[in-house]
Amino acid sequence: RTITGAIEILRQELGDDVAIIGKTMGPWTLSYHVFGVENFLLMTVDDPDMVMRSLHKLKEISGLFGEAQIAYERAANLLDDVPEKAFVLGRVAVAMYINADLELTSEILKVIEQARTINPNEISILQLLASDALEQEDYVEAIGYWRLLIQADPNSSQAQTLRSSITAVQQLLAQEGQNVPGAVEGPVINVNLSLVEGLDLNDELRVFVAARNAAQEGLPPLAARDLRVFNLPATIRLDDGSAVGPFNLTSAETVYISALVSNAGIAAPQSGDYRVTSESFALNGETIVIDLVIAERVQ
Repeated sequence: RTITGAIEILRQELGDDVAIIGKTMGPWTLSYHVFGVENFLLMTVDDPDMVMRSLHKLKEISGLFGEAQIAYERAANLLDDVPEKAFVLGRVAVAMYINADLELTSEILKVIEQARTINPNEISILQLLASDALEQEDYVEAIGYWRLLIQADPNSSQAQTLRSSITAVQQLLAQEGQNVPGAVEGPVINVNLSLVEGLDLNDELRVFVAARNAAQEGLPPLAARDLRVFNLPATIRLDDGSAVGPFNLTSAETVYISALVSNAGIAAPQSGDYRVTSESFALNGETIVIDLVIAERVQ
């Protein structure tokens, strides 16, 4: 708002006597982000036609982001401090971040602070902060924002992806000998999952791996992950960070593991799917390894 407010003041005082210019990333700079600086510069020699197509396509985006920032700022000014205003401010911050070449400037931080005063967990703001933390290689900070995003919608596909990202980053930090504040504690189950030899399935089919309470059927999974057939064979880590509902692995004494290849892309088994289930076993607070081979078709 500082920038657009300054432009408005200059326009009022100077009228049409001078040119007043705002800034947004142009198609050339955007092409650097899309292709990489070196690749794009080489393309100007090796494939100039592709360069021109890229510039023509991305010039539309440059204008849209500049217009979006102004439009969202004006909308925010019309709203009281209600959740909708935090939502709009989140869009303002994202547009400003992109227009600032992916840097968190002091002006953007002010917008973020304003939005989080209204709603501390505004989704666009959390996504922006997580993305910037990852860009700065501040993995611990990124994990903190990812966890807040998971809490906002714990059963969403995004939450599942974020849980996988958290686990991967924690393992990376542990391998580097770094302390991981807030690392997931409690039971850990490593599931070695594969297809039986000769079973030919569509690589894009979804695979759901879940740990369930052996003493209480019918409850949501205690931990769950999903992947694709093309990821197999794979080792899938299940822990309290993989919880998808109100209960986690720590809440159960005995569990079993199921793995489902779903033709419909849903976690509930249907006729024609492939499924395997382990025996029930006790959680002893240590890392447990389970080997499962998908072979049986659901009737």
